[in-house]
Amino acid sequence: MVAVAACQTRHVEQLIVSVEQDHLERLIKSPIAGIAELIWNGLDADASTVSVDLATNAMGGVESVTITDDGTGITLHQVQRYFSHLGGSWKKTTTQTDRGRLLHGCSGQGRWAAYGVGEVVRWTSVADDVQNNRMQIEITGRRSALREFSVGEPTPAPDESTGTTVEITNLTDAAQKALLRTETVDELTATLALYLRQYPVKVLWQGAPLDPTRLQVGLHEAVLEVEGLAGVGLTVIEWSQPVKRALHLCDQSGTSLFQLQPGIRAPGFEFTAYITWDGFRGSIADLALAEMGREPLASIVDAAKDELKRYFKERANERGSVLLKNWKDEHSYPFADEPRTTIERAERNLFDLVAVATAPVVETADPRSRKLSLRLLREAIEKSPGSVHEVLREVLDLPPERLAELTELIERTSLSSIITAARHITDRLDFLNGLEEIVFDRELKKRFLERSQLHRILASETWVFREEYALTADDVTLKTALRDHIGLLGRDDLTPAEAESDEVLDETGRRVVVDMMLSRVVEHRRNHREHIVIELKRPNVHVGLDQFGQIQNYATAVIEDSRFARIDCRWEFWIIGDTLKPAVEKMANQKGREPGVVVDGDNFVVRAVTWAEVIQEARHRLDFVRRALDYQSTSDTGIQYLQRAHGKYLPDILTATTVPPPRIGAEAETAR
Repeated sequence: MVAVAACQTRHVEQLIVSVEQDHLERLIKSPIAGIAELIWNGLDADASTVSVDLATNAMGGVESVTITDDGTGITLHQVQRYFSHLGGSWKKTTTQTDRGRLLHGCSGQGRWAAYGVGEVVRWTSVADDVQNNRMQIEITGRRSALREFSVGEPTPAPDESTGTTVEITNLTDAAQKALLRTETVDELTATLALYLRQYPVKVLWQGAPLDPTRLQVGLHEAVLEVEGLAGVGLTVIEWSQPVKRALHLCDQSGTSLFQLQPGIRAPGFEFTAYITWDGFRGSIADLALAEMGREPLASIVDAAKDELKRYFKERANERGSVLLKNWKDEHSYPFADEPRTTIERAERNLFDLVAVATAPVVETADPRSRKLSLRLLREAIEKSPGSVHEVLREVLDLPPERLAELTELIERTSLSSIITAARHITDRLDFLNGLEEIVFDRELKKRFLERSQLHRILASETWVFREEYALTADDVTLKTALRDHIGLLGRDDLTPAEAESDEVLDETGRRVVVDMMLSRVVEHRRNHREHIVIELKRPNVHVGLDQFGQIQNYATAVIEDSRFARIDCRWEFWIIGDTLKPAVEKMANQKGREPGVVVDGDNFVVRAVTWAEVIQEARHRLDFVRRALDYQSTSDTGIQYLQRAHGKYLPDILTATTVPPPRIGAEAETAR
């Protein structure tokens, strides 16, 4: 118990608590928690009714808050002995009220919680003193002077009923906002729910009773098995409206002694959980450490979370079946047929999971709006699971906490990973079909420009040459060296200025990158690098001895460049064309060498390959996954992918709204 100094001035006693101001500031709670503490104080005083009333001004703002109870009130003796003592509450000397209710608090800190609501707090209380005289007393405190309370001289009040009125003025900005939120009433209802179920008391907010049954849509009670303990229970109340989720640590009466975050994901459910155990009351000082390993509190909380996870998994399955059936019956469900492939099954499962989780919002809409919302959700999942949160935020307007929870669920679920990976593979399969159209279709190959179109597309799809080429770094020195020796490739169409520039304009006036090479660096280990240089030829260019001689001379000049002296690296130079002329084809298929390798030096390789070989090899690498996904790519899906991913580099013939039918010639069929 801390010391108290008292002085008598004009019938007002000034009580000063010998505790530092900064320590008392830590006892100030949020506005709603502060009001809850004052309600609990009234209930602990055996009040049958506690009322919370807000006084508003002409602008609609809250000017003051008044909490009134019809309890036993506060006597002068209680004020002098307990009111100003931090940690010296009268509740420490007993565990229940005169009417047999278990007490909420016992640490004497609740009065400072009121300062979370406003600057000035005034208690006016009527109580019967030890001589059974009914007296009224007034106590005033200010947030700016947390250590001081002014106590007025008691005055007779024989005709008054016992009880206490707490008036809070000069409200904080946080309180102004919180008290006008509709969710505040629901939050207080959830906090007091078990107590209101246990005892015949009323708590009124602006004259209307807090009624847990009005919001309650589900109730679950379970006995928790905790080694070495008995009498530990869990009550879960599901609400029809969004509430701030909480896990309350309560005594057997349901009186909340401390509040934690539930720490579980239960998308689509609004709930409050209450752990009941008599041992909490004897461990009040340690309740804040429940999640930090303090035993047996930590084991109790862990057991509660396990039961919450089990319960809501079961509830999700139950509710999901009913909701999906209802949506199908009213034709809001955006799927008509059963899924056929692995991708479709993963997309359908993820859709069902997210749709059911958003049911509290979706179900409030009319059938037409619900159908639109579910269709948009389906399209987002099929397009990209990562974009689903945009629909959840912009279309369904989920609360921020629920939006964060669902976004995390989508990111973590294996279904999302399956869909993302599957979409990645199917995009590649479609790209291969689109590339076939480009390089084999007689009309398209004539219209495709190497520098501004084909090169730009393949620069974003380097995996097609080899998988590791998709994971490469850029290198300024390499680019500079390639430009310096570009003349060896017969690039007479490049002026010196163009060779030094990063960008030029093509014949249509669009800006294009001037690099004629697809150059990449693959880093295998710290002191070793592999340089990959790929010379792309237009789809109608045949690679003969002249073209191969150019790439060979170019390779020699680049690897002998002084900028790469004494650097541990290996080089690969590729030249890719429509076909290989007989002389080059013979060199590219030598016995004892990997197909396509024409020159195999100590630290470099020169390859000559056709587009058909590149596509065939890439398709072979993807074939196992394709069969597992049961996905069939077509020429149409290939062109559609090119339009979607690389539309700005396509010739006009492929940017039309209608995808032209495939026109694969005999030469292409043979190449395939």
